[in-house]
Amino acid sequence: MEFSESGWVFRFTNDWIVKKFDDHRYYRWLSGKGFKAVDFIAFQPNVRMLCIEVKNYRRESPEAQEVADLFCKKVSDTLQVVDIIERYFLRKPFYRLLRKIIQRWPQFFGEWGFWTEIADIMPDKERCFFVLWLKTRDEDEHFSQRIKALIKAQLDKEYRFFVMPYDQAGVDLGVEAYSEN
Repeated sequence: MEFSESGWVFRFTNDWIVKKFDDHRYYRWLSGKGFKAVDFIAFQPNVRMLCIEVKNYRRESPEAQEVADLFCKKVSDTLQVVDIIERYFLRKPFYRLLRKIIQRWPQFFGEWGFWTEIADIMPDKERCFFVLWLKTRDEDEHFSQRIKALIKAQLDKEYRFFVMPYDQAGVDLGVEAYSEN
């Protein structure tokens, strides 16, 4: 599976289930209420989850603090949106009845399976990863390191996050990404 976003192409193997969150109907409804969210949410059933935010700053030079603040806002709002979706599903008696089966085989239950797996993985900070995929004008590694330090100061210490492609060495997220340009 391939997805394009902000000058990057992301390739996921077939064992991933991926949603382009910006285009999803639940997010579009909630974004009108002031929520921001990551670009992609992806998971490998019963393994791990990635929340990926893609930023292309090749034509502008934002401040590191601005980039870090926006990413942290999107992480926080993504956590809230997933919780809202889960609570919405839990109001449905048929969903509550099937929830254990959905948890066991999420890939067979469409939207219910996707959001149930996401809601189950998200609190597990060992399997939930937040990723800022960054493209800058000068590919300045010092800029990305400043952003990483600022994010680390703001984000819940137990959440794992990466600033890519700069953290790529030694990190296997299970996703290939390459620049469209």
